[in-house]
Order: sequence, then C-alpha cells, then structure tokens
Amino acid sequence: MIKETYLAVINKAAALRVLGNNEALLQEVLSLLLQDIGMARTNFQRAIQQHDWQAVAAEAHKLTGGARYCGTERLAKACETLEKAIYADNANDTDILQLIAQVQLEMAAAERAIQPSA
Repeated sequence: MIKETYLAVINKAAALRVLGNNEALLQEVLSLLLQDIGMARTNFQRAIQQHDWQAVAAEAHKLTGGARYCGTERLAKACETLEKAIYADNANDTDILQLIAQVQLEMAAAERAIQPSA
C-alpha cells in the first residue's frame, strides 16, 4: 500500500498522461480545479453548519474526480477518505470534522501549488 506521504500535491506527469500530454489543457483544468476548490470550501462550510454529512460526502465526491484528473493526489486521497468514512456510517462528528480539516489543508496545498505566487 502506498503511504499518503508519498503522494504528490500535484503529480504533473500523471495528469499529463490523462490529458494526452497537452500542457495547455492541464493549465486549463488546474484553473477549473481552483474554482472547484473555492466552491467546495463554501459548500463544506454550509454543510458543516447544518451537520449535513451527506452534503459533505457529495462535495468530497465531486472534488475527488477533479482532483484525480488534475493529478492532485493528496487532495483526491483526502476527499476519498472523507467520503468513505461518511458513507460507511462509522464515523462520529469529531472524526468527520477532522477529516474535513485534512481536506481543507490539502485544498490549500493544491491552491499554493497551482498558484505558487499567490
């Protein structure tokens, strides 16, 4: 099993393989991912306030797909872990909030990697 510490914030080579080695397309999808991260942040906050874990899981699922497509491996893994914990129905509120915090850390790391000067 691959340890999460070995996953990349952005695995550019993997993303380019998925995108047919099209660098311009990679830049475009990374830009779209930045928008998705911003929307996810807002949606997570709303869902947390309402304790709507199903909405959190749905948002994590959406973000997982985009993150995998863009090669943002750590973000994808964090989202996947959060979604699975909620759907497995074996996590309490504290566990879910800790997993959300991890997703938020990975969202910030992805943003910094995509826009290093920001």
